[in-house]
Amino acid sequence: MAKKLNIHCDLNNLKMEIAIIYDKNVIIYNTNSNYVKIVLGNRYVCWMGKSQEVPLMKICMFVWNNFTSDARVMREASALAYEGHEVHLIAVRYPYSLKLPKEEIINNGIRVHRVRKYPLIFIMVKEMLTKYKNNLSKWLFFFSAFLFFILMLLMLFDHFALTIFFLLGLTLMMTNKFISIASFLNVSLLMTLKGFFGRYDVYHAHDLNTLPQATLCSILKHKKLIYDSHEVQTSRSGYKGPWFGWLERFLLVFVDRMIMTTHTRAKYTEKRYGISPVVVHNYSFYINYNKVKKFDLYEHLAINPKKKILLYQGGVQVGRGLETLIKAVPFVKEDGVFVFVGPTFKGFRNRLKRLVEKLQVNNRVYFIDKVPLYELPTYTKNAYIGFQLLHNTNFNHYSALSNKLFEYMMMHVPVVTCDLPEIEKIVNETKIGIATDCTCEKNLAKAINRFLEDEKFHAECVKHCQSAKHIYNWEQEKHTLIELYNGILEKQHKSIRRQKHSIHDPRH
Repeated sequence: MAKKLNIHCDLNNLKMEIAIIYDKNVIIYNTNSNYVKIVLGNRYVCWMGKSQEVPLMKICMFVWNNFTSDARVMREASALAYEGHEVHLIAVRYPYSLKLPKEEIINNGIRVHRVRKYPLIFIMVKEMLTKYKNNLSKWLFFFSAFLFFILMLLMLFDHFALTIFFLLGLTLMMTNKFISIASFLNVSLLMTLKGFFGRYDVYHAHDLNTLPQATLCSILKHKKLIYDSHEVQTSRSGYKGPWFGWLERFLLVFVDRMIMTTHTRAKYTEKRYGISPVVVHNYSFYINYNKVKKFDLYEHLAINPKKKILLYQGGVQVGRGLETLIKAVPFVKEDGVFVFVGPTFKGFRNRLKRLVEKLQVNNRVYFIDKVPLYELPTYTKNAYIGFQLLHNTNFNHYSALSNKLFEYMMMHVPVVTCDLPEIEKIVNETKIGIATDCTCEKNLAKAINRFLEDEKFHAECVKHCQSAKHIYNWEQEKHTLIELYNGILEKQHKSIRRQKHSIHDPRH
C-alpha cells in the first residue's frame, strides 16, 4: 500500500499530493483533469492531476548483445526508468566482454543482468586449455586415449549402433554449427529462467531473437508482452529462409503491442501480418553542442589541420556503402580526408584496407575502432560532413532510418546520404545535406565536392542542422513510448479496480 502525504498549494487553487511508494499502487487526488508526474530517485513520485490510482510497473527487457553500445535500447530503458518504472535488462555476456560485470546498475537505476553466451562445459574446457596450454599436447594425448578406450569398449560388446552414434556425436561437436546452436540455446534458456523467476509486470523483447524468451515468460506469468522490432526480420542481412517469417507470425499471436522504427516498416508489417505497430523513431538524445568537448582527431591521427574530416561512424560491414565510398576517394578534392569510426564485422575492415592500398589512397583514409557510446559525440564534432550510405540490398535497408543521421545532426554536421525513402525524406525536408544515389562512386564524389567547394552551402546546412535537432530528438519522440506504457498502466489500473469492486460487492 502507498502512504500518502498531502500538501495544499494556494497557486491557482491547485491541490498537490506526494505519495511515498511502499508497493506498486499509488493513489493520487487532484481536482484538475490533467496531471504531471515528477520522479525523484526510484521510489518517490509526485503527481499533479486528476484523481486516479497509478500502479508503477516492473519491466523486463531482453536484448541480444552485451548492452554497451545499443543506443536505442538505452534511450527506451532510460525514458521508462525516468518515468518511475523499475527497468531490468537481460543481456548477453560474450567471451570477449568477460570484464563486464554480470550485474550492474546504470542510468536512472536500470538493472542490467548479463547471461553467459556459451554452456558452462565449453567455458570450463577453454579455461582448462588456457591454464595448461604449456602441456597442451599431453592433455590432447590423454583425451584421445580416453576416446579410443570408449570406442574399444563399445566395439568389444558389439554395440555397433552406439559406436556410430558416438562417432557422429563427436563429429557434430567439432563443428561451428553445433557450437552456434549450443550457444543460442544456452542464452535463450538462461534469459528465460532469469525472466521467469523475476517478478515483472511487462516483458519487452528487442528484436526477434529475444521474442521467444519473452513470449514464454509472458504466457507462464500471465503478463503483458511488447515486441520492439528494430529491423525487418523477414528481409535483412543474415536472416535467410522463410523460418523467420513463420516464427514471427506465430509469436505475434501472443504480443500485446508491437513497436517499429519507421512508418514504411509499420505499413509493411500491417500488410504482412494484419497488425498496426506503434512507430518509435531512432532519434538521438538532444545534445548541447557547446557542452561537448571535442576529441582532437587531427592530433590523434596526425592529420594536417588544413584538411577537412569526412566522417563515417557506425558498423563497418557489408551493405553500408563503404566500398563505394572508398572508390570515390580518388575523385574527391585533395583537401578531404576520410575517417571511419566503428566496430568491424567478420574481417570486413581488412577487405576495405586492401581496397585502400589498391587505389593508393592510404594517406587519405583512416580507421578507428569502436568507441564508447557516450564518447562518440566528441569524435563526431570533428567532422566537416558525415555519411549515411545504406545500399538497397534488402527491404530492411530500404526502409531504414538509422540513428547515425541524427547523431550527425546533434553535432551540426551536414550529411551525404543514400536516396532511400525514409532517409531522403528527412534530408530533403530539413535541408541538412544531400541525398544521392550512393551506389555510384562518381555520384558520391560529386556530392562531397559540392560541400568542399561551396562553403556557403555547407554553412547553410549547418544552420539547418541547428534548427532540425530541436524537432528530431529523443526528448520529443520518447512520449510515444511513454503513452504506449501509459495505456498498459490504464488497463492494469482498470483490472485492479474491477478486482477490488468484485471483492467488496455484496452480490459476490
